[in-house]
Amino acid sequence: MARRVFTSGSVTVELSRDIDRFVDNLLAKTETAAVREMREIAEEVARDAEAQWYQDVQWRTGKSGDMEVIERIDLVSGEVRFAVGSTDPRRSGGKPVPVYVRRPGRFSLRKVQTTHDGYWATPAAFRANYRAIPGRDRPGQRGPFIYEPNPNASDGKALLNELVKKPVKKRVKKLAEDVGKRIAEGR
Repeated sequence: MARRVFTSGSVTVELSRDIDRFVDNLLAKTETAAVREMREIAEEVARDAEAQWYQDVQWRTGKSGDMEVIERIDLVSGEVRFAVGSTDPRRSGGKPVPVYVRRPGRFSLRKVQTTHDGYWATPAAFRANYRAIPGRDRPGQRGPFIYEPNPNASDGKALLNELVKKPVKKRVKKLAEDVGKRIAEGR
């Protein structure tokens, strides 16, 4: 369910769940088909983005991939806006952290543990920093590491843009074309 935020001039109100249910019933009686379709688009994009977010990402924090839909209703102008985004509140460099989450690049590598023989058989450029110290690496302890090509290598594009922004723009453009055709037909 979308989080609702009402604005009137400089005043902004976010509703509790009880009041939100009341407003939900009220809006359901008065909203247009376009608003319903926009809400459906936003919620579908949020579901799809949440399902695909961690498929290509190695480190999973469980924060950036949770999506939500925010419905902003401006009472003065009679405007309704929908936004889809991550629930992750962290910021870096003034921007939300999910903006920086990317798929692995085409030439990305991953660090994997190997045996001593495998480490020394690997070309030097693919060896992680490691010094062999006699008696340090007993069975059951962590051994040396090498870098190997990432099996999830991809295009390195930002996930928020690819999974949220582009699908929303594409769907809204299609909706606008459909509404234009209906108006032209007199429906």
